[in-house]
Amino acid sequence: GLVSEHAPAFFAMQLASVKLHTPMIVMDGAAIYDTSKNSYVWVNPIERENCALARSVLDELGLSYFVYTIHNDRTCIFHFGEMTEPEDHVYENMKTSPYRRYLDGEVLSDAEIVYLKVIADEPRAAEIERSLHKALPERPFRIVRRPQEQREGLSGIYIYDHAAETGHAKAELMQKYYPGMRHEDVLLRGGYRSEYDALHLLGKIEDRYEPIRLFTR
Repeated sequence: GLVSEHAPAFFAMQLASVKLHTPMIVMDGAAIYDTSKNSYVWVNPIERENCALARSVLDELGLSYFVYTIHNDRTCIFHFGEMTEPEDHVYENMKTSPYRRYLDGEVLSDAEIVYLKVIADEPRAAEIERSLHKALPERPFRIVRRPQEQREGLSGIYIYDHAAETGHAKAELMQKYYPGMRHEDVLLRGGYRSEYDALHLLGKIEDRYEPIRLFTR
């Protein structure tokens, strides 16, 4: 199995000319995507009422944000609030991907809500992360801040369900795909084995097969 903090769309763009047949832990442990089936086989979504709570806090803080959902095995993304310059920068870079859909209107009623995302330049992103930790209860949520590849100094603040993390997803992947095998033979606890890390694999493929070109997300 492979592990990536990104959605399958990112990995699919990088490997447009290579066909993989392996399960992937994606979205920082919030889902498992089977590349051989082109299907999400497991998702740890945010409950609707918890999503409503998080959105109300984001609205009170005057923040615009994206809501990432899974609907019919596609990543469907909704935006709320006035589009900021950092968001527009990321949106223009990502909207050309055929693997994700940006939709207008309210989140689809039958979609699984995977995470909410705020995009801001530093140090504003760090301030937003601190505000969210103060405003949201710890148990239902996991809040992560990560730099964005599209531009130096740009960060994303991600709000997941508290149980949506890599360790939990590893256990699910082991049960579904590697029953009877030892955990350490497939993925290491507390981190990624380099040969299974998705971005490491991209680098190896780029070195071996020239004309594959790596794009930013």
